[in-house]
Amino acid sequence: MAKREEKSIHSLAVYSEKLRGRDITNYEPILQEMINSHTVLNAMYRYNPTVFYISNLADGKFVYFSQESMRKLLHLNDEGMEKMKQEGIHYMMSLILPSDLPAVVEDLGKLSLDAMKGIPAHQLDKIRFSINYRSSRNDGSVCKVLNQYCFIPDINDGMALFSVGSLTDITDIKSDTKITIKAEYFDELHNHAPVINTVSPRDEQGLIFSERELEIIKLLAEGLDVDSIATKLFISPYTVKAHKRNIFEKADVRKTAELVNKLGKTGII
Repeated sequence: MAKREEKSIHSLAVYSEKLRGRDITNYEPILQEMINSHTVLNAMYRYNPTVFYISNLADGKFVYFSQESMRKLLHLNDEGMEKMKQEGIHYMMSLILPSDLPAVVEDLGKLSLDAMKGIPAHQLDKIRFSINYRSSRNDGSVCKVLNQYCFIPDINDGMALFSVGSLTDITDIKSDTKITIKAEYFDELHNHAPVINTVSPRDEQGLIFSERELEIIKLLAEGLDVDSIATKLFISPYTVKAHKRNIFEKADVRKTAELVNKLGKTGII
């Protein structure tokens, strides 16, 4: 994808008929044109997106997605890639961790409806929606993903027929598992205040670790013993033992191996 340009425009609705006609053989130039000329898509580049996609809201399938980037993000094998092509958003949703899925389906849906109240249909492309969640990969590992998107309204009646968005791998920059859902307004809607909601994964509501506990969890997962952790964090071994005891109680485990196995499946470590 070429470097973005700083300029803003019209509605994405001008692309609706072209996308609906499905007579496009190469989506890259059209996608690049949309990114370069539209404020919301332009802003997505600040997060160094890994994957760009266009999806049909009627059937949930991808009209386009950057295939090699999607393969790298989710470590897709050949079967996974074929499912992504055939099932689109439905397959991508199936990879989201069960504890994060309610936030994507329920909380995001509720926030979206609230954010769109009173907004003319033809201006829906001026709202950037975003949510982060954990996704399983085809190799069994877990990654953290930031999904940003906006709607493409129909040029005639303003009805949202497609969405265009990006996926960014934030595994290395997001240490916690909190899910933040946002709706941000651009251009003629810029006076609207952002709508933001932060929730915990469903299986971790009540399983909340402090920043210090998360530090110790990560060091335990690396194989460090109590004395080594104390030295590394400049605290006493007794403090480490107290934190470790609390961590084990919260996670309902008795051994470090059990802790690593349990929290590894959630993406905490």
